[in-house]
Amino acid sequence: MTDSPRPGPRVSLFGETSVHSDEGPITLSPFQMAFTCIVFAKGRVSRPELVRLLWGKDIDSRTRHQVRQLMHATRRKAGFDLFEVEGERISAAASVGSDVREMR
Repeated sequence: MTDSPRPGPRVSLFGETSVHSDEGPITLSPFQMAFTCIVFAKGRVSRPELVRLLWGKDIDSRTRHQVRQLMHATRRKAGFDLFEVEGERISAAASVGSDVREMR
């Protein structure tokens, strides 16, 4: 018997990629979804690696600011924190369920 997903916010990467709150699906912009997918697929990613994956360049003050803006806009749109930040590392928030995390 398989466990059912825990209640609460959830990111699904298998099948149709989606972000859900307790109230239902959340529509993120393609860039916000790409950012979310990278972080949740890897579990934790450095800012420089994230910048290379999203913008194809090295991190500088401009791209560092873009990452902060993207995290803020995604948090505002979702209504909850999807990410945890520790120094240069961005992680999938422990409070958000994920099919990828459940498979690990």
